[in-house]
Amino acid sequence: MDEMLQQNSALASTRCEEGKHLLNLQQYEDALATFAQAARLDPNTALAHNGQSAALIRLRRYDDALLACEQAIWLDPTYVNGGKNILILSTPLSALEILTT
Repeated sequence: MDEMLQQNSALASTRCEEGKHLLNLQQYEDALATFAQAARLDPNTALAHNGQSAALIRLRRYDDALLACEQAIWLDPTYVNGGKNILILSTPLSALEILTT
């Protein structure tokens, strides 16, 4: 069982890297799906949930982004990028629209 968990964790990490690459390519729907897959493989990885949050912010799905970001912070309260996304999401909507264009 431990070996399977380690394999899932390693695969989730790979999917997170793929998701980051897709974000950089501005392929936000694909990035979201990739981060979601990573979260299913390893539900305890803050990176996967935060990656979903980043993609959702870019897709302007702010309520969903907040939920994903809160999950990342709940999993790892010291995760800095989760805190950054919370700050982005607490920005007034008019400024947030400018940031995501």
